[in-house]
Amino acid sequence: MKYRSLLNRSLKYLLFIIFAVAMVLYFSASTSPLYPNFKAWDSSFFLVMGREWLGGLTPYKDLWDQKGPAIFLVNLLGFMLTGNKYGVLIIQILFAIVSESFIYKLLRRTLNELWSVFGACLGIIVFSCNYEGGNLLEEYINPFLIICMYFITDWIHKKSKEKPDHNPLCALFYGITFGLCVMSRITNSVAVCIAVLFIVIYLCANKAWGNLLRNAIAFIGGTALAIVPFMIYFAINDCTYDFWYGTILFNLSYTAGANSSLITFIKSATRQIGSYALMGTGFVILFRKRYYDGIMYIAMGIGTQILLKSIFRYDHYSMITFGLLIVSVYELTYTIAENRDIARKMGVFALTGTLLIASYRTGKEIIKMAGKYETYSANPSEEAVAKYRQLIDFSSQIPEDERGSVVAYNANPTIYLDMDISPACRFFAYQDWQAKFSESYVELLNEEFKTKKPLWIIVYSNKDTYIQGILNTEYEVVSSEPEFSSLEDNTLTLYRLAQ
Repeated sequence: MKYRSLLNRSLKYLLFIIFAVAMVLYFSASTSPLYPNFKAWDSSFFLVMGREWLGGLTPYKDLWDQKGPAIFLVNLLGFMLTGNKYGVLIIQILFAIVSESFIYKLLRRTLNELWSVFGACLGIIVFSCNYEGGNLLEEYINPFLIICMYFITDWIHKKSKEKPDHNPLCALFYGITFGLCVMSRITNSVAVCIAVLFIVIYLCANKAWGNLLRNAIAFIGGTALAIVPFMIYFAINDCTYDFWYGTILFNLSYTAGANSSLITFIKSATRQIGSYALMGTGFVILFRKRYYDGIMYIAMGIGTQILLKSIFRYDHYSMITFGLLIVSVYELTYTIAENRDIARKMGVFALTGTLLIASYRTGKEIIKMAGKYETYSANPSEEAVAKYRQLIDFSSQIPEDERGSVVAYNANPTIYLDMDISPACRFFAYQDWQAKFSESYVELLNEEFKTKKPLWIIVYSNKDTYIQGILNTEYEVVSSEPEFSSLEDNTLTLYRLAQ
């Protein structure tokens, strides 16, 4: 009997591994060997940060970005594993396995072993709907969000007015998750924060003051565990302000200038199926007179949607709704299994609709990635990779013995990886895009280039840059050519520091 149990567990986790590997290999075009010619801007940026951090440079002080350091740490660990992007691929697979394991544990409360394993394996494929090439912030925070949802739903079904207590160890994990969101993108924690607020309200309403205090201490402690090590590291490296400017302060300006149109938001609805599904689940639960639970789920869904409406419409931002989709499936199957009245019929209808929409969206993503494989596989069409090859060929004019002082301005950061060069300035990519959100950034940008004076600057633009004054007075144009098939009349210009 023990042998049979061990065999079942082994088979279960073997399936988790197989599906995790398949998902990451197929959908993470930025790190998968299946897409050697896919040159992802964001992922490559993080890979450069990880490689250079491992090589001795300090994030924010020597290389700057508007993200928290957690994503840079993941990429550093990836380079520690293999010395290239495939180390990051391994970490992605491990995170996917953790997600599957807790999806399984959550579904197992209402479904049998077979359906729970099936749900976990297919669930991780649905995760791809907002993947956008992989190695992005939300991918690494999602396992933490799913585990939080596992703890939160457990408390929801066990609580009562007589026993309202919430486990402080779970609050500790919520705090760690919140801290990691602060160290990546703080808005990723919106659903967990709303859930924590509802837990606080419940404990206050039932006068569980002692338990509330223990949970508050645990949450604060968990947050500190995730944030303080980074604070200490950057304080030791004398860049505390730069760290907070990149992690929080710059993003206040960024968020203030961000908003998606209503039409774009509506068109993206299927990518955010998790938050809509949780809202619908909340209304189904209200029919069972679980008023607190229903209102909490509705608030989590609405809060997430308000957030996504208020920021730029990048598909991977909506990846945080994936955990809400899993909660919705769990709660609907629970309702269907426990009831025989109208709530059960509503649950069947809501679950069927949710699964159909999720299946449709996943199918579209699978077809889309099949096209990406054709485009960026080992034998791509010349046109598909022409622009990037032009950038590499154009940059190859820089003598090899002078490539220790190069900055690619507004150009694809993958160039640093493929040409094996380290950025000569901390603002090494997305310069003009970031500059349009912050005057303080523009000042820092110009100060950096005036001070560092890189020998070579490769500029990709169709207009004057935010450092045009420096380029005009201190640099000379060595070469210039229009970008291949550019729809925006972009030009590649190679500048060299004047003698």
